[in-house]
Amino acid sequence: MANLEKLTNKIVEEAKIEADRIYKEAEEEKIKLISSMEKKGNKEKELILEKAKREADLRKERVISNAKLKIRNEKLEAKQGMLDKVFEKAVTELNLLDSERKIEFVKRILSEINIAGDEEIILSNDIKEVFEKEHLEDINEKLKSNGKKGELKVCKEDRNLKGGFIITKNGIELNWSFQSIVENLREELECEILEILF
Repeated sequence: MANLEKLTNKIVEEAKIEADRIYKEAEEEKIKLISSMEKKGNKEKELILEKAKREADLRKERVISNAKLKIRNEKLEAKQGMLDKVFEKAVTELNLLDSERKIEFVKRILSEINIAGDEEIILSNDIKEVFEKEHLEDINEKLKSNGKKGELKVCKEDRNLKGGFIITKNGIELNWSFQSIVENLREELECEILEILF
């Protein structure tokens, strides 16, 4: 019986040793698993933070880019507004010319441009008020002396012209209103005026 007790004690002792070994392995495995999970969690946390930083940087760049674009557009609008005012002022100044200078303008243009000499002239109301028969006779005489027909007529049609006149024949019009002249010059002068203003 002593042998049985010895054997039982030995088996119990070996079982305790095996249990301690298994427990120790389980503890080591638990520590490894926790460490691995912590590393994995930290890595995921870093990835999430890195992704969030990239997204924040992209948003920041977009906000800055949109702000720059808005500022550029506002500057362009302001410049365009200034140009509009400059050219409106030019039309206003032309309309402030005295009657004599407006008549001289009509005479000079009609003698310089290439026309047949039998067209109709639509005058702005301010010129029509002071334009007399003698003015038309002078223009036609000058046209005849330049080899043209010299049969221009003042059209009775009333147009809302901002100064100047329109030459018309067979549905074709040459617009010499102050508004039209300034608009045509705008394309040529816009860059120069922008340099002067800004």
